[in-house]
Formats: sequence, structure tokens, C-alpha cells
Amino acid sequence: MNLTSIIRRRARTQPDAIALIAANGQPISYRDFDRRIDASAAHAASLGIRPGDVVGFDLHTTTELIYGLGLARLGVVTADQRLPPHLLRLRLTADAPPDAPTDAATLQFDPAWTSLPTTGPTLGDIIAPHAAPEAICRIFASSGTTGQPKFIPLSHELQVRRVLSHWLDQAPEGGRRWILTSFGTTLGFGAAVRTWFEGGCVVRADPARAADIIPTHRVSAITASPTALADLLERLPAHAGPFPTLRGIEAGGHRISPALHHAVRTRLGGQLISHLGATEVGRIASAPLEQIHARPGAAGHLLPGVVMQSVDAQDRPLPPGEAGILRVRTNAMVQGYLGADAATGSAFRDGWFYPGDTGHIAPDGMVILGGRVSELINCGGDKIDPVILEAALCRLPQVTDAAAFGVPDAHGITRLWAAITATTTIDQSTLAACCAQALPGLRPRAILQVPRMPRNDNGKIIKALLVEYAQKIQTDPR
Repeated sequence: MNLTSIIRRRARTQPDAIALIAANGQPISYRDFDRRIDASAAHAASLGIRPGDVVGFDLHTTTELIYGLGLARLGVVTADQRLPPHLLRLRLTADAPPDAPTDAATLQFDPAWTSLPTTGPTLGDIIAPHAAPEAICRIFASSGTTGQPKFIPLSHELQVRRVLSHWLDQAPEGGRRWILTSFGTTLGFGAAVRTWFEGGCVVRADPARAADIIPTHRVSAITASPTALADLLERLPAHAGPFPTLRGIEAGGHRISPALHHAVRTRLGGQLISHLGATEVGRIASAPLEQIHARPGAAGHLLPGVVMQSVDAQDRPLPPGEAGILRVRTNAMVQGYLGADAATGSAFRDGWFYPGDTGHIAPDGMVILGGRVSELINCGGDKIDPVILEAALCRLPQVTDAAAFGVPDAHGITRLWAAITATTTIDQSTLAACCAQALPGLRPRAILQVPRMPRNDNGKIIKALLVEYAQKIQTDPR
């Protein structure tokens, strides 16, 4: 199956239904959506792009998304712009990221390539969807908190399986979903595909216009990273909200603090669902935030069909409830990373994916996370799980985000540091007392209050940048 086949079917069965509301407010029917995808595929073919070619192309705007779907219909693979150039047939760019390699053939993307054809059939039968389900649809980049993302090829078939897996957990909605994250991430792209499978409408709009967008377009659901939700609330006028049409908000990428959860519920409305997942395997677990915040370390209930275990260092399964290294398998997982045999061998073993987390699965199926195996902080021999300190700091009502990390001092000894974002300045004695309760006898060398956490496209904190910032402060405390 080709992902775009469902859009063609919607164009035939509900041609006048709205499939997409562009950032400029323009509604696009399924009929016109399908025709514009065809026009994009035809244009790509005219450039000599063929099935199986890999094109570096970000999917941030609605026109980029439409053209990307045209490439998918043609059987072309779109990829994150950071993919090594020797793997690319072509790079299409509007504004390439600064870390994208530049030694590949590059063509400036023109939104006019997605325009409706002035002649031709009413329904888009110009291009027959490339019908090889195992064909790769897009190559996504992993979270890349280390600054070195891994590349993950996702086929049309696996993306469809991820849609069906979501429906086993939550019934199809078919409403209007505002997607606040990039279509180039699995969170954004997956939410868009799922919405079209349901016959719903994807909304793409400026978050600064939320007070008008939600009621005008009768938005019933929002998909966003926690960072995007916080940005939305910052731009929302004080008098706006909550919104009666908004039934649910789904968030993924990282932990949501109690303070942010409260702000979302009181100012936007709707139930907030948090998802645990990985680009490599799809969604793993989900639960309403009320349930997650009621249990330390909780990340969500396992989705139907997902198998997760905690194992010891020799990969031996541990008794139920005992914490260890987590591994998971799903029917929608990839088999490895592109061009990274060592990383594949480390993360994919014996039919399991090892995401790098520690934790256990409670008897009721709730996933309880510890920390990242690779992020345990070795402070002079003391192994510290950063999640313990981060969770404690986030329980302070003013704190909206927190990160704990290790910083080498002048003698090369790793010291514990932390950073927070908060709605107001917090006294250092309050922060120290909070840390002392979470980690008796081991307090952070410093707790930085920063205006914003550095994050990658998937919403993960880039702790390496916090370490760099802390080292500069150590060198020059001014």
C-alpha cells in the first residue's frame, strides 16, 4: 500500500470534505488535495526523479508536505536534510538547516510546484500510487541528543501499522487536528497520516493566532511537543480559553511538568494524553497526565501488541516489577539504522530494540522509567540517575522544565549540575532544599535558571549544550 492511496480514496468518497487548512487559513478539500499531490508527483517526474531515489527534503510547511506526499506517491524516498550527501539523489531546500551537508546536488524548492493543475481530470488519476508496501516512505532522524543523529528508514507498510496500532489504543476521531510540530518528525507526520486515514482535517496555523484558530476552525484535537504547548500558552491572550471544541491534546517527546499540565487544562481545556515512543518502534505506551503524575516515573500503559521487558546486563529477563534495562518489540519496528552497523548491533538484538532506558513494567502494564543508561552521571564514583533530580525539581509549582547533567571541574572530576525554566525566579535555598530531599548528601554544584531549554526537532533536551554553557560559567563566572 502507498500512504497516499487513502487520500485518493477520500477524494473519491468525500471529495468536498476538508483535508487540510493551510497556514494562511486556506481550506483544501480532499479533491484538491489529491490533485495537488498528483501535480507535485508529475513535477518531480519531470525533474528526472524516479522511484527509489532519495531526496533530502524538510516537511515544515503545508506546501512542503504536499510536495513530499507527491514524492511518496511516485515511490521516492524523502529524507532528513542531515542525511549524508552520498546517499542523496537530490536536495530540495527552502532554508536548509545550518548543519546540513552542502556537497549534494541542490535545488531551490518552489511552492508553485504544488499548485492545482488548470486542466486535467477532476479526480487525481494522473499518477498511479507506487504500490510497493515495503518501499521506504521517509528516512527520519533520531532524537540526536548527542548531536549525532541516527537515520531510520520507515516504509509505507510500517507507517500504516503504526496508524492501526494507535487505533487499538484510542478510537478513530475524524475531527480537526492542529499539528504544532514539524511534519518531518514521526510525531507530526504520523499524526497527519492518521488524521487522513480517519477522514479528518489537518490544521496548520501560526500559534500566535490560537485564540482565533481553535474556535474558527472548530479544532477538536492538538498534537504537539511539550515545548510547542508551552510556546502556545505564552502567545495565548489572557482572556482566551478554555475552548469547548477541544476534546483532546496528545504530546510526546519528553516529560510534561505538573505546572505545564495545569496550565494546559485550565487555559486550553481537553484531556492531555502523554505518549512514550521511539522513532525506531513507534508508540510504546500512553496515559492521561493525571495517571502519569500520580505515580513516580510513570510513562504510560503499554499499547496493545507492544511487548516490553526489563533485563539484566546479560539480557536475561528479570522478575516482574524488578527494574533493569528495558527492551521492546512491536509489529511496526524497523530493523536497524541506515549506514550505521555498530549502532544497529548495539540497539537491535535478537528481535528486540533497546532504547537505552532503565525501568520496569508494573503489574497493571504501566511503564515505570528510571533514567537513560547512557545518561547516568558518574560523580566521583556515585552513579546518579538524572531523572530523580529532574522529577523533584519539576514538582516545584513554579518550575516548568528541568534537566540534570554532569560537568567536569578543573580537576576533571564530574560534578552534578542542573538547569530549570520557571515562571518566576526561585530562591536558591528553595532549590537546594528540594535537591537535598531528592538526593540526600549530594547536592548540585549549581542550579541554572535559563529562559529556555535547548531542544532538537523531536523535543529532546540537548544536554551537551547545557554542559558547554556550564563550562563557560566555570571558566568565567561573570
